[in-house]
Amino acid sequence: MSKYGFVYLLSNTAFPNLYKVGCTERSPTQRAFELSSTGVPEPFEVVGYIECQDPQRVELDIHRKLSQWRCNSRREFFNAPIELIAALMFFHTDSLCWVNRSFYEFSEKEVCFLADPYAKDY
Repeated sequence: MSKYGFVYLLSNTAFPNLYKVGCTERSPTQRAFELSSTGVPEPFEVVGYIECQDPQRVELDIHRKLSQWRCNSRREFFNAPIELIAALMFFHTDSLCWVNRSFYEFSEKEVCFLADPYAKDY
């Protein structure tokens, strides 16, 4: 049976316009705290997250779709537009939770189009 967990989106003021997309079975806030103690100059902030079945599979799918924006093939950091990352996350669930609401908010139709621009229904 697949595990239940979270796919999260983190930001860090020390890395402007760079976002970390990862997964965890613990709280995204706890994961951000853990990563903030690894020698980075500023703490990570949780921008948003989704709850899902099989978070590793969802994370891998999002990473594949963001591959052209990946900064380092061995790291989970992307310089993609935040709107695109949010759309890809929302594509996997109907409950994207924004922790930091200062970022762009989408209608469901906009999110679906960004996640699959080739969809015929839009």
